[in-house]
Amino acid sequence: MAAKLLGLKEVPVNYQDYESDDQEGADLHADNAIASWAEIDLSFINQDMENFGPEFDIHMLGIKNFALDVSDFEEPKPKEDPGQKAVDLKTCPNCGVTISG
Repeated sequence: MAAKLLGLKEVPVNYQDYESDDQEGADLHADNAIASWAEIDLSFINQDMENFGPEFDIHMLGIKNFALDVSDFEEPKPKEDPGQKAVDLKTCPNCGVTISG
């Protein structure tokens, strides 16, 4: 479906031959179980949030009900750089992420 949405006419496919349907089902189940073992590293997301840029769609992270509440952010101390344009920044008191707001 993603290939169709992108307008692709050809995509690479990796076929696997199994000795039985049971073996294929077990392999499929094991592959799907891997996702349940994963843990989200929110500290990584918080650390790199400012590098995503203002056009980044936060929903692309795939985290249900994830939102930034900029009303809880504190104003950071401005860096002194006379050649830089002033930007309104806010820092979250909980995670330390700074965003423009």
